[in-house]
Amino acid sequence: MLRLGIAVVLCCDVAWTGLVTLNVAFPSHGVKGRYDVIVSLAPGEFRLPTALELYDSGKVAENLAISCIADDAELGDELYPRLELQTNVCASNTDPHVHCFEPTEDSTLGEALSLRQLLVAYGWTRVLVVTDRPHAFRARYVFDRCLPRGPTVDVEVSPTHLTREEWGAEVVYENAAVIKAIFETVLKCG
Repeated sequence: MLRLGIAVVLCCDVAWTGLVTLNVAFPSHGVKGRYDVIVSLAPGEFRLPTALELYDSGKVAENLAISCIADDAELGDELYPRLELQTNVCASNTDPHVHCFEPTEDSTLGEALSLRQLLVAYGWTRVLVVTDRPHAFRARYVFDRCLPRGPTVDVEVSPTHLTREEWGAEVVYENAAVIKAIFETVLKCG
């Protein structure tokens, strides 16, 4: 009986890891029409340039929301190295359709909770979230769980240039992060 239980647990673990890994490597994404707002998640190297390109085209959305993490935000022992563009765009912003916001916490969940407030304030119902390919699956999950019912959320991925080793690290990280996201969204998003 114990062997059967172990086998079932191992099979579930392999299935879970395979499903998450597949969705991390090949997330559902793409621009599907016109949106009320493009949301650039922080601090990815190519996220904001991709969001700016989509916004500047004039074809995707009338508004751009930029998640601005604090200049001294830390991830482990490292400072985020990609804050300069975000800081420059937000500090010199004169466009009333560009909305820079600091998330309630430096996390995908914090960004979703802050965007929820912006959706209510501006009445946005169609959202395009721009993030990195490895993060797209988890970002969609968190935003789907934390935004009010009704808005459409699509995800677009920015270019991702990772080595095989970096992809391996991302897959391991995202498998753990998805489990964390499930628990956090239940607790904080209702």
